[in-house]
Amino acid sequence: MSRFLLSVVTLLGFVSFGFAQKSDSDQLQGTWQITAMMDDGTLVPDDQVGSRFAQDGRLTISGQTIKFMIPGTLLDRTLHFVIDEKASPKTLDLGGAKKT
Repeated sequence: MSRFLLSVVTLLGFVSFGFAQKSDSDQLQGTWQITAMMDDGTLVPDDQVGSRFAQDGRLTISGQTIKFMIPGTLLDRTLHFVIDEKASPKTLDLGGAKKT
């Protein structure tokens, strides 16, 4: 019984100190600055990222959604995503990301 309790306490200690491995989705959470972007295989110039894709060049990932402001408007755009962590390399599928 004492070995079991020691194991549980050790496991809880690792989890509480952040030693438990986070999923890829957990690691993506937060606000990100777009530093480079490809569109149809072509690198988008830095000055066009904010004028064509995301107003301030930032996006916010929360849960399974990506949110950014549409350039020239005060409207937010939200896309849902799913990560296939078993694929190699890992993939991220966006929902509602049709090109306009």
